[in-house]
Amino acid sequence: MNKIIKIFLYGFLSVGVIILILTAIGGYKNDRAHETKEGISINGGKDDKGRGFTEKELIAANLALDGGISIDDPKDDWYKFPEGSMQSDGRPDNANPYPLGWTDYRNVGIGADQNYIYFKFQFWDIFPKNALVYNGDLIQSTSAKITNFKFINSEGKVDSADLIADSWYASFEDKNKPADKPSIGAGAMISPMGIDEMSETIFKVMTDDSMIAGGPGYDYILCAFPLSLFNLKLGDEVTFDSATETGSNIYHHEAMDTLLGEPDSKFGKVIRYQLGSNQYELVPNPDYSGHS
Repeated sequence: MNKIIKIFLYGFLSVGVIILILTAIGGYKNDRAHETKEGISINGGKDDKGRGFTEKELIAANLALDGGISIDDPKDDWYKFPEGSMQSDGRPDNANPYPLGWTDYRNVGIGADQNYIYFKFQFWDIFPKNALVYNGDLIQSTSAKITNFKFINSEGKVDSADLIADSWYASFEDKNKPADKPSIGAGAMISPMGIDEMSETIFKVMTDDSMIAGGPGYDYILCAFPLSLFNLKLGDEVTFDSATETGSNIYHHEAMDTLLGEPDSKFGKVIRYQLGSNQYELVPNPDYSGHS
């Protein structure tokens, strides 16, 4: 009888250990998907596909970036919005950007492997760990964008996308109030179809299928998107330009900095890049028509 009881107890304990392990693994996956190891929330997006990197994925990202391209950008070179500039939502743009280094590009790195394209956006200062009010104005978010990302789609036609990664400080319920804690997130908007009543581009596909790291407490945002989203593979060619945009309570654009741009130009230089290469070239006389 004692032997039977011991066997039962051992079996019960073994099952309990397995359940604990599975629970721990499940919890880790959940934390990885929705929170960084530093405790920064990750916005999974409407399709809940945004997540953090695993250690293995982070190593792969850094290897791809080391073998990719790196583009430096000058300090304090924000785009100068004209005085009185207004957006379609009725909010003004800031003609005199606040001197905040984490709204100003320092470097953009791009790399790729068999599965992902990686972007590392570096800034001239560290993102604050908590929401910042500057001169009475809450900084809502700073976004790093890859715009007019052109590629050949599955139908053999030229298609384009806008890719975005941001460090978010405002409450999602009320953008005029700071969030309990900041968050980071990334998303892809693919195949533009037209313009809505607010002069915003309408896209056929909008997904947060991505990985992200950095943001608050760091001077960079790192993100990755599956090549399959764009029907791309290593060796394929893409073109794009890039900019960072910061919004605040007062301003639609508190600050904007274009990669390799000029203070009086709203667009940065257009870059041609072959996935997996360590070289790039600038596109002469780019066509900005249809640019979002």
